[in-house]
Amino acid sequence: MIKHYTLIAAILALILIGLFIWWFQGGLVLNTAYLAAAVLATLSVPLLYRLLGYSAADDDEWLKNRENQQHTDLMQRLQTVTKELEGLGLKEGVRQANSLTDMIDDYHAVVKSRFFGKQASPLTYLSAARTVQSQAIQNLADMATIGHSMSSIQTNLQAGGDQKDSRYLEQSERIRALLDENKQLFSALTETAVEVANMQSISEFERTDTLARLLALAEIANGSGKK
Repeated sequence: MIKHYTLIAAILALILIGLFIWWFQGGLVLNTAYLAAAVLATLSVPLLYRLLGYSAADDDEWLKNRENQQHTDLMQRLQTVTKELEGLGLKEGVRQANSLTDMIDDYHAVVKSRFFGKQASPLTYLSAARTVQSQAIQNLADMATIGHSMSSIQTNLQAGGDQKDSRYLEQSERIRALLDENKQLFSALTETAVEVANMQSISEFERTDTLARLLALAEIANGSGKK
């Protein structure tokens, strides 16, 4: 990815080259020499920026801002869904929501302690974990939606007891399927969190089976979100 400071340096170089050619109207050799000097100067900007540590500081600031914003957004969504589940009396959904709250808080604490201020971060893991967490919240939100439907079935359908029971059972099975899916997501999140806590190097961690499993679940979640 091209950094903003590289683009700024390139734009300034182009402007200066144009001004040089227009002002001095030198020959081919002089213009070529100035062009070469401008290119070298432009290329030196990202190199110096990195050598002086500014690039690492920018990356760290970007990671902090992204992590803090994602954490805030997820927790707000989860709090809203938890209240809905509580109002509907879906105890298992509430239990999962509370467990997920603890997982997200623990994840946030690990990211801050292990990766803030460090030169390298396992961005693949960070992105996959957030995707899986978001999918788990979406599953809880779907449970709440189904819960409202079940409540409506109980309240409004007066006739056709068999039909009522059939629809109610169907919705109950959908909730059970979502609960089971979340158990898989929670397991993957917990296992990778343990791996991260004991991680010796990013390269070794990125070759673990637990990360591969998390990435597979994140890919499935991304596919579900596009449908």
